[in-house]
Amino acid sequence: MSGRFDSSKTLAGLGSILLTISSAVPIIGVLGIILLLVGLRGLAGHFQEGGILVNGFYGFIFGILAIGLATMMTYSMFFAVIGAMITNPNVIPAESVNILDMILIIAVMFVFFLLEAIFFKRAFDLLAAKTETRMLKTASWILVVGAALTIVIVGLLVLLIAWLLAAIAFLSMKPKKRTFDSPPLAP
Repeated sequence: MSGRFDSSKTLAGLGSILLTISSAVPIIGVLGIILLLVGLRGLAGHFQEGGILVNGFYGFIFGILAIGLATMMTYSMFFAVIGAMITNPNVIPAESVNILDMILIIAVMFVFFLLEAIFFKRAFDLLAAKTETRMLKTASWILVVGAALTIVIVGLLVLLIAWLLAAIAFLSMKPKKRTFDSPPLAP
């Protein structure tokens, strides 16, 4: 059963690393969050704790939505600026981006990042209790703080740190040693 644990923690760690990198290339985050979910599924099975998988799945859904919005916003802004510069070389790039649309997308993305962080925090906390990996609990708190701060951009840096800590926690995780109660001694 150790093989399942080892491969699952490695997948979750690799997924967290890819989520760290996704701040530079958002589409990589999709692969990262899928690997994280597969790793959480294996760990939930290993520890027979369904809450890890359920909360991880909800975090996955909201994470995909947040990553999708971030990707859409990045590419739509890029193509709006390029399109405006091609049609009118004298235009200032900032004039080609609709500020109200950006504010709406950022607000919705903020909500999805926050929901993702809350559900992953629940999954990570359950897993931290099963493995006694305190760094995972710390990463979960930093993940929520980073998600709350995404509304003021600095949260993206905090999220990067949280996913990096989660990766380190997953990769250094050891299964909790099982203690067996010894039968009472006969008088």
